[in-house]
Amino acid sequence: MNLDCLIVANTNTSTDDRRKQSLTANSLRARLRHGFDVLRKRNYNPLGVLEYARQRRDMQQVLDQQCGLLIGDQPRGWCPTDVINYARAGQQVPVLTRENADQYITWLGDVTLNGVILLDYLSRNDLAGEVIQTFGFESDERIDQLLSEEPVCVVVSTTFITMDVILALKEIYDRVASRSPRSKVVVGSSTLHWYTDNYPELVPTVLDHCDIIINDAQGFGTLCRVVKALKRGEAIDSIPNIIYRRLARVRRTQREPEQIPLDEITPDWQRCLPRNYAGRVTVQTSQGCPFGCRFCDFRLMNRTDYKSIELLREELRTLKAIGVTRIDFVDDLFTFPEEKLRATCRMMLEERFDFSWFCLSRSSGLSEDSIRLMAEAGCEMVNIGMESADPTVLKIMNKQTTVPEAYKVVDAFSRHGVAVMTNLILGFPGETDESIGRTIEFLNTSGVNAYFLNLFQVGRGTVADTPKFREQHKLEGEYVSWRHMTGSSREMAQKIEGFIAQVSDDVLRVGGLEDMQMLMNNGYTREDMASLAPIMKGLAAWERGERIQPRDVAMSKALLGQLEESERERRGKPPRSPRPASLSGGDCAHDSGSQPKSRLTN
Repeated sequence: MNLDCLIVANTNTSTDDRRKQSLTANSLRARLRHGFDVLRKRNYNPLGVLEYARQRRDMQQVLDQQCGLLIGDQPRGWCPTDVINYARAGQQVPVLTRENADQYITWLGDVTLNGVILLDYLSRNDLAGEVIQTFGFESDERIDQLLSEEPVCVVVSTTFITMDVILALKEIYDRVASRSPRSKVVVGSSTLHWYTDNYPELVPTVLDHCDIIINDAQGFGTLCRVVKALKRGEAIDSIPNIIYRRLARVRRTQREPEQIPLDEITPDWQRCLPRNYAGRVTVQTSQGCPFGCRFCDFRLMNRTDYKSIELLREELRTLKAIGVTRIDFVDDLFTFPEEKLRATCRMMLEERFDFSWFCLSRSSGLSEDSIRLMAEAGCEMVNIGMESADPTVLKIMNKQTTVPEAYKVVDAFSRHGVAVMTNLILGFPGETDESIGRTIEFLNTSGVNAYFLNLFQVGRGTVADTPKFREQHKLEGEYVSWRHMTGSSREMAQKIEGFIAQVSDDVLRVGGLEDMQMLMNNGYTREDMASLAPIMKGLAAWERGERIQPRDVAMSKALLGQLEESERERRGKPPRSPRPASLSGGDCAHDSGSQPKSRLTN
């Protein structure tokens, strides 16, 4: 078989050296490009550039301090799953491999939708493909064997452009160059075009470590045209929706947005999954979101489209026949419109599917009967984008929901046995100590099981970034360095520690949606998470300062010891013999990083 495309579905690599990351993302060339862009935006005022750099540095320090956990005597930007894995490894940082993955909580071996859709679409267009699910989790032997076939393209799918992704791209690009120098590295995803449009200064840095960027929300047709042209030895400059370098210049071809219906990119799972596959799979029943929250860019990234119920029925039948038992519905908003939700749940009940599943939901627009149907159809967890429990802040956000509605929906989910996680944004314009207090009260009284707290970020292209909104709320700055009518990013970041301390001991703070999904997929119940919550809260309750206090180190080691014994009991292992806790240098193999991760590379 002649291999046309080698697909890398996940960019996590084996490299965990943050010095390498810094050298890659902050190379002299990248720094000069970024510095010139900052200088231009500040009207070529050197003092403005220095102030910008100082603000970014100070903000990152504050976030690292406020969001970090004390693991032994080291502050770490870890999630609950990272801490659990550390405890399971005997209070050492584990190195996750294919051989030991079943001992830890990780998604690195799970099959994700992006690779499956790409493989299936290429096959339908007479192109041969193979998938590497996670680059750093695959054996060197298989990677080298696939590269020895000299694929026309190595296609890398990535959702965001972060420092981690830039580092991963470099490792993949260097590996391809050394093993298959004629292969072209192509990068794309459903959201990458958003970054190329709104953060154009990132494009040269990305092109330092790939050959072509697919610049479209779908890009399937574009990718096929690129591969076929390269295969025939033809030029690619007439193909729309791509970005590449020629003669050291970045070139963009014209945009012709693809509008392939969701029904036409539903994959043939039989072709892409091994029989009796025991992991989770991700399924998409719709794309896009019809709501217009002013902090969000998802609505603008993709048009709204829905998969037909009958096609979804056949897709789920196939997955059941293969042996899949857990599904993550990755729709931007699974529960809207409510009629579609109810029809989907009734279909799953009619078919007697026994999947356990998760979805994204709003805190409004759901009746008690719809929530009951969801639970009966196998829903075990929902992620509700609450953002705030203050009516004024919700109105400024344009959330189109109310606090009483949220209480009602969370209560209904809880009564029907569905775990509830909520996303929160701290510091949106209008935020005050009083509004923060109302959000904390909601967490403590509504029945929410877990929450993800994120500092407000001014994202380019969002409504919050428009001149009208900025003027109305006196908003200045970008990303996590901003100031508005009710506070600054630094002031709000300094409230994170107090926020965490005031949340009830049985509400778990997680590092994001993926963290919660992995806990549920590994059998952690709502009761388990309530037991884990005070340990995580205790690890966050250390005195920030120039030196870490011995009493905080002792408290951290005691909590980690408690978690280690709890995990041994959970997994049916005998208690460990008492010994001093050992700490290992470096970060976890899939370290979540300090919150929040930058979408910018510099």
